[in-house]
Amino acid sequence: MRFFFIDWILLTSISSKAALGVDVKRLRQSNRPSNAQGSPTTLFSSSLDPSENDETSGRVLAMDMDMHMDHNMFQPLSCNDELSVDDCVIGSSNYLGTLSTVLGTTPTGEQVVIPCGKCAVVETTDGSTKSLPDGINVEGMLHFPSTANLTLETTHIVIQGILQMDPPDAALRNKVRVRMVGSEDHILYPHTENESVCDGMVCNVGKKAIVVAGGRLDIQGLEDDTCPAWAKLQSTVPPSGTAASTDCPLDHDITQGDGSFASVDIGSTPSGFGQHHSSGTFEVDKDEDGNKYLTQVVGWKGSGLRISLDMTCADPASASNNGGKYRFSFRYRTHEGGSNGVAIWLQLQRTDGGSRNVGRCPAPIDNEWVTCTTIITLTDVETELLSQVATTMETKSGKTIDYDDVVFEAVARSHKLTVADPKAAACWGSRPNDEILITNIESSGGWADQAVKTVQSVDDFTGEIDVGQTKTVGGNPTSLEDDIHMASEVAWLSRPIVFEAEGDGPSNTIKGALHGGHLIIYHTPNVAQRIEGVEIHNFGQQGELGRYPIHFHMSGNVAGSTVRKNVIRESNQRCVVIHGSHEVLVEDNVAFDSYGHCYILEDGGEEDNTFKNNLGARTRTQPEEHSIGSSDDEPSTLWITNPKNHFIGNVCAGSQSTGIWFELRAIRGASAELSENEGKVPKVLPLHTFKDNTAHSNHNHGMTTYFLGYRPHSEALFEGITSYQNRFGLMLHGTSNVRVKDAFFGMNTDSGVLYFGNFITNVIENSEFVGYCGTSGIKFSLEPRRSQVEVYSTSFSGYNDACNSGSYGKPLNIGDNQSKKEYDMPILSNLTFDPNIAHALNIGTNLENRNIFIEDHDGTMNPSGLPGFYVNNAAHMTTFIDTDLCSPGLNNQALFCENTCLRRIIVDTGSRDDYQMVVASETNSAKVFTFDKYITFNSANTQFDVVLPLDNYSVHFLRLPEQEIMVPPAVTFTFDDETNLDDPPNCEHITTASINFGCMQAHEECSASNECCSGDCSGEGKCM
Repeated sequence: MRFFFIDWILLTSISSKAALGVDVKRLRQSNRPSNAQGSPTTLFSSSLDPSENDETSGRVLAMDMDMHMDHNMFQPLSCNDELSVDDCVIGSSNYLGTLSTVLGTTPTGEQVVIPCGKCAVVETTDGSTKSLPDGINVEGMLHFPSTANLTLETTHIVIQGILQMDPPDAALRNKVRVRMVGSEDHILYPHTENESVCDGMVCNVGKKAIVVAGGRLDIQGLEDDTCPAWAKLQSTVPPSGTAASTDCPLDHDITQGDGSFASVDIGSTPSGFGQHHSSGTFEVDKDEDGNKYLTQVVGWKGSGLRISLDMTCADPASASNNGGKYRFSFRYRTHEGGSNGVAIWLQLQRTDGGSRNVGRCPAPIDNEWVTCTTIITLTDVETELLSQVATTMETKSGKTIDYDDVVFEAVARSHKLTVADPKAAACWGSRPNDEILITNIESSGGWADQAVKTVQSVDDFTGEIDVGQTKTVGGNPTSLEDDIHMASEVAWLSRPIVFEAEGDGPSNTIKGALHGGHLIIYHTPNVAQRIEGVEIHNFGQQGELGRYPIHFHMSGNVAGSTVRKNVIRESNQRCVVIHGSHEVLVEDNVAFDSYGHCYILEDGGEEDNTFKNNLGARTRTQPEEHSIGSSDDEPSTLWITNPKNHFIGNVCAGSQSTGIWFELRAIRGASAELSENEGKVPKVLPLHTFKDNTAHSNHNHGMTTYFLGYRPHSEALFEGITSYQNRFGLMLHGTSNVRVKDAFFGMNTDSGVLYFGNFITNVIENSEFVGYCGTSGIKFSLEPRRSQVEVYSTSFSGYNDACNSGSYGKPLNIGDNQSKKEYDMPILSNLTFDPNIAHALNIGTNLENRNIFIEDHDGTMNPSGLPGFYVNNAAHMTTFIDTDLCSPGLNNQALFCENTCLRRIIVDTGSRDDYQMVVASETNSAKVFTFDKYITFNSANTQFDVVLPLDNYSVHFLRLPEQEIMVPPAVTFTFDDETNLDDPPNCEHITTASINFGCMQAHEECSASNECCSGDCSGEGKCM
C-alpha cells in the first residue's frame, strides 16, 4: 500500500520531529544589521534566544509554506535592478569589497550578509579553506571570479540576490569547493520586500541548505560548455607490451595423482595437465580428425579433473593484484545414457586447502560436445595461493566424460578506451585525478555493475583515455565496435566547482550517514536559474521531505532555467527534482549512486519541462523506514508523473527496480491545491515528446506504465526506445492509445515486452527484438476486448528453438498473465525471424480451455511459409479443422494450420437460462462438438464464443440440466472480425449462410416446419 503526503516541506522534518516545530534560538532583532536602504536586513539564522519567546519556551513553530504560498511568492529584490557583475570591481559605487573583508567586519556569532544592491568578490586564490560558521545571506551579489581557488565551508547559504560563479581557470588548475556543515535547522527571514511571503512567521529550510528565495543562481562551472558530460564507449585499447603466453599459467611439468599426461594434445592447450582424483581413470583418445581428447571414467561423486597452475608465470600486467581476470574453459561430452544426473561445477583450489566454486557447466547432451566457460576474478589470496582449477561431478560412478580444448588464460586487458565524442579526451583530462564512470562493465552484470576509474592521461589526437590500471578498464564492457545498441556509457564524474556536505543523521552500512546538504529553488517564479558544471557530492537528506540535491520547489513558471552538465554523486535522496515548477531544461547531467527516484516530476502537475541526454546509474532502493510517502522504495531513474513534458535521449543505466516509470497517479501534494490543476488527470494528458530514451541493466523493468497505466485521449508516441539487459524491457499495463516505434529490445532476461491488462489497442512497429534461449520477445496475455496489441514490421532474432536445458526461445509468447472473460487476439503482420526458428509463436499450457487463434497473415511465423492460423491444441479448436494441414508448434499446446481461415462467432441466446450449444459439420458427420457457456460479452444472457473454419454447420441447443433440445427465445449471432486483418489471398471465411441454427433468423423464410428463432412467422412467410 502506498501513502502520499502533501508536501509540507517547511514543516519540521516528518521522520525525525514529533511536533510541528524545531529547537532554534530566537533571532535578536537588535543584532540584525541594516541593508543599503536602512531597513533591517533579512536573515537566515539559527541564532535565536529562547528567553525572548516565553510563550513557546524556545520552540518556534514553522509554518506550512505550501499551504500559505499559493499566491505569495518570493520576487527579485528591486534594489538589485541595476546590479551586475560590472559592479564587482574596486571603484564601483556598488562594490562592497572582498569576502574576507566582509567576513572580518561581521560580528562573531552572526551570519555574513551581502546587502542588497552591493557586490562582494571571493578573492582567495591559494586553495585554502575559508570558514563561515554562521552562514551567509546574499541579498546583493556574491561573485566567484575565475581566479577563485578555495574551499568555502559554511552552515547555510541564502540567495535573495545573485550568486554568480564563473568557470575556475583550468590553466591555473583552480577549483572551488563549497562544503556544507552543521546539524541544526535554519530559519529564513525574508527581505522586507518579500516579508509578506512568510506573513510574519518563520520558514524552516532545514540544515546544510543552499536556498534561493527570490534570487538567482548563475553558476557556470565549465570553461568550455561543449565538453560532453558522457558518451558511448567507442572501443577499448589493448595495452602495449607482451601478453601472457598461451600456455601460461598451465603447468607443463605435472606428475600428480595417478599419472602424468605430458604428451596429451587437448585442442588449443599445449602439454601439461593432469588429474588428482585417483578414484577415476583417464586415457587419451583420438577423434576422426586426429584431435586428442581426454576420457575420464568417473570413480565417485565429486570426481573430476584437476589442472595444476603455475601462477609465477602469470602476466603481471593482468593478474598481479586483486581483480585479475582469467577465463577457464573446456568442452565436454557424455555418451549414450550418460547425461542423466550429470552436473559439473567449476572450482578454484588453493595451496592452503581453500577452494571456491566459480561456475556451473551447461547441462550435457549425449554424444554432443558442450562448451563450459566462466570468467574468474581472483582475490588477493587466490592470486598468491592459487594452485589448481578443477571440475567436480554430481553423478554416479562409472559414467564416461570426455574433455577437450581446456584453457585457463588471462583475459586480455585494456588500459585505455575511446568514446564516441572525440572532444571527451581533452575535456576529461583537464585536471589531475579526474574520474570517469563506466556502466555495464560486465556486459550483463546487473543494476550495480559500474566502475569508477581515475584518468591518468589522455591523447588529444587519438582520443584515447588512459585509466592507468594494471587490470581491465572495468571488466568486459561492450563498445560500439561490439554492438551499436548495447554499448556501455562512459561519464565524466569530476567538475571544477564542487558542492559537498559532511554527513550526519541516520546511517546504514552501505554509505554511513544519510543526511548531507540540499539545494532548493524556493517559491521563486519568473527567474531564470542557471546551474551548470557543478559536482554535487553527498547531498540529499534521506527521510526528510523536500531535501534533495537540486530541487525546484513550487516556483511556477521558471522559463529559461537550466540544469546542465552537472554531476550528482552519492545522493542520499533523489537527484534532480522538479516540483510545482515549469519550463526547466534538465540536460546532460550525470547522476551516480543515489537513493530513491532520481530525475523526477514530483506532484504530477509539472509541465513543459525538458529532460534531455541525462544519464543515471546505480539508483538504489530507499528503505521504507526512511520513506517520504512516495514509491522511492521501488525506485526509477526517470520518474514521470505528468506526460506533458519532453524526454529525449536519456539513459537509465542500472536501477534496483526500474529505469523509466510512467506512474501517472492523481496530482498530489501542494500542486493539488493549485487552481491551475483543478480537474487535471495526468494519465489522460497528451505526451509532448518521448524519443531515443534508453533503459538497461535494471533489476526489474527497463520501462513500465504499471500499474495505473497511461491512457491519453490522443495517440502517444514512444519513439526510439532502447531497452536491454533488464528483466522486462517494457511493461505495458493499464495503457491505451500508445504507439511504440523504432524500438530496440535486447537480451532481457524474461521478455522484451510484457503486455497485459490494457485498454484499447496499442501498436508496436518498425522495432527489433534480440533475445536468447529461454526468453520471450513479446509476452501477451488475454487482453480485454479491443485492447490487444498490434505488431507490424518488426524483427526477432536470437530466440533459439532449443536449449541445452530443454527450454526454448519464444519470440511471441501468449500466456494467461491476466485472464479476461472477454478477450481478443493480437494482430501480427510483416514480422521477420531467424531462419533457424521453426515456430515463432508459443501458446501457454494454461490456455487449453481458451480460444487461441492467431493469424500468420503472410507466412513469416511458421516453417511452411504459408499463411494460416496458430491455434491451441484443444478439441474445441481442432474438431472442425483439417488437422492434416496442421503441424506442432513450440510445445504440444500449439498447432500451426496452414491455409486455414478461421472466424470468430459470438452467439447470444437471448436468455439467462443455462444452455449447451451443439455444433455439427454438415459435410462430415464425425465432426461434432458440444460447447459450454463460456463468456459474457457485456450481457447477462447465456453466450458462446466459437471459432470455426469454412464449412456448413447445423446448430442446436440443450437446456440444462435436462439437456433437452430447445430453441432459446431470441438467438442472435455476430461475427467478430476486428481481431483479423484483411483476408489472406485465396482465403474464404464462413458467412451467415454457412450456419443453420435449427431455427430461422429474422427476415428469413419460415413455415410450419421452420420455426423462427424469435418472434412469429409473418403472413408473408418470413420471421418477424
